Amino acid sequence: MILQSKDKFSELARLNLDTGEVAFVSKHSDPALKKSVPSGGYSIVNGVMCSLYKVGGGLYLRVGEQAFEITDDVKATLNRSAKKHTFQLLRNENLLLEFIYPPPKLDIPLADDPTPFIEEEDFDFLLFVTNVLNDKGRRQRVYNQAL
Repeated sequence: MILQSKDKFSELARLNLDTGEVAFVSKHSDPALKKSVPSGGYSIVNGVMCSLYKVGGGLYLRVGEQAFEITDDVKATLNRSAKKHTFQLLRNENLLLEFIYPPPKLDIPLADDPTPFIEEEDFDFLLFVTNVLNDKGRRQRVYNQAL
């Protein structure tokens, strides 16, 4: 499966769902990759590959070697402070995953960034994941082009 980097537009990852192996590739290295439709997105967060993708109509979150199917009974929380962010994945209020990472460093404060339509989740992949998982409409729409 092909995943699009949320950090660099020209970078992709090939994820083997059976083995968990990942190969990072550039769109520039293979012209066919420019036409490929990614099944999801990924970011390296505090040295760990985190990805959100669809397979067979199901939505999945993978953090490192752990993969979780995102069903209706799954939600995410993100507690943010100046020193650390704590992402939690819960199923029926039972903790499936807790991941602690430093806040993203921005070159330009978001309030001063001249890029149109830029949002915090463009710089914090797990904020993006939290927002998607906690919005039923977004959860259904995300990565539908891959189906």
